[in-house]
Amino acid sequence: MENKLILIVEDNEDNYVLAEKILNHFGFDTVIKSTGKDTLEWCSKNIPSLILMDISLPDMEGTKVTEKIRANKDFKSVPIIALTAYAMQSELQKAIDSGCNSYLTKPFMPMDLLKKVKEYL
Repeated sequence: MENKLILIVEDNEDNYVLAEKILNHFGFDTVIKSTGKDTLEWCSKNIPSLILMDISLPDMEGTKVTEKIRANKDFKSVPIIALTAYAMQSELQKAIDSGCNSYLTKPFMPMDLLKKVKEYL
């Protein structure tokens, strides 16, 4: 299997450390960004295989970051999975409407994260 690079956009250290450990254990390479600004800057020079997008970032909403990423034609086919603590249907729909392919509610179970990632990769 070729190495797949997953961009983890998450500002909560517990969440990104857990996601990184799970994904690295199963052979995925990871990059972590904790703000929308850093994410957009990184994405201007790199294209990951998949993005895990926290919906609540300190500098902008993850839905806005997703919309900006999706505006780049090179990112049209990159799966984006929203990570959200908000399980309300309206919030989940907002993530999908912004360009996310799917979502995972936090806190997530390790195998749920892996299953969701493998669904798209």
